Amino acid sequence: MVDAPERPRPPQARKIPREQTEHFDREGFSGDIYVKEDDGVGYNALGVDVHGAHPLKEIKSGTRSYLVMEGTGNFHFKR
Repeated sequence: MVDAPERPRPPQARKIPREQTEHFDREGFSGDIYVKEDDGVGYNALGVDVHGAHPLKEIKSGTRSYLVMEGTGNFHFKR
């Protein structure tokens, strides 16, 4: 009998203080990177403050989730 390969474990929940993030400023928005894309956990996490227009983004693979904390705005989706 051959042992099955061990499945990778999902990342554990963790609390990341803002002081441990990497801040960035761009035209129209700024933010803090909580989990970097290259951290090897299969996702990234950012807190973003949009104070203008966020540039159009095309996601070719993967999923992008947004949680709007306050304010108003529009999301435009193209299939």
